[in-house]
Amino acid sequence: MLSNLYETATAPHIAYAILSKLVGRKQKNFAVTRKGINTTKSKFNFKFGWPLVLITFLSVVSLIKVVYLMTQSTNLSSVYINVFWIGYNLITLVLAIFLCIERPRLRKAERFESHRKGKLSLVSSKGESVELEANIIDWNESGARIHFISKKKLLLGNYQGKLMVDDQYLNVRVVWIASEVLAVEFLKVSIEQFAYLVGETYARPSHTIESVTYNNKLIKLLFLQFFRRRKRMSKNKKLFKR
Repeated sequence: MLSNLYETATAPHIAYAILSKLVGRKQKNFAVTRKGINTTKSKFNFKFGWPLVLITFLSVVSLIKVVYLMTQSTNLSSVYINVFWIGYNLITLVLAIFLCIERPRLRKAERFESHRKGKLSLVSSKGESVELEANIIDWNESGARIHFISKKKLLLGNYQGKLMVDDQYLNVRVVWIASEVLAVEFLKVSIEQFAYLVGETYARPSHTIESVTYNNKLIKLLFLQFFRRRKRMSKNKKLFKR
């Protein structure tokens, strides 16, 4: 199923490239592929997905025609085979169409996993101060996601303060809080601090960067997680600014 899904998604575009080469069409100059834009909304990539939508439409028409022939034909064994393969192809086509839906991009920079530990000193808009042990989950030059340990529950508010890690004191603003995890945005990053953050993220040797592994099943990833994240993003899109 997975290999067929890959073939179904790429076949129209590969076929177009091969046919263009056969008829002698001049090859276009190389251009850097667009990697997406920052947005709070999901977007359907119509340029990539329209052949799949067209093939799906034709498959549905074919299925309706085959069902009609079942009422007219006496040799149903051949009809059953067509129904099976049309149904199978429709499943892969629908999954391939879901791959054309681009999820919201809320971050301006890639995050890198980290195991750095530090301290988080925050002050709320009401003047309440709190000191937290901070375990950095992932970060980049603009912010970080932090696991913290606190005896009292922190409520989302206008928290600002400093993140102390190694010998750096980074000015931060809390963007969101969920259970024992919060996200911060770095404020007024100095040249020295920026060099430190780049050294801990982009400049790390490739063998020290851990690959993110997703254990989600295919159907859950494409359907349940898609709608769940879309609902969560719509609620919190005003809180994310990077």
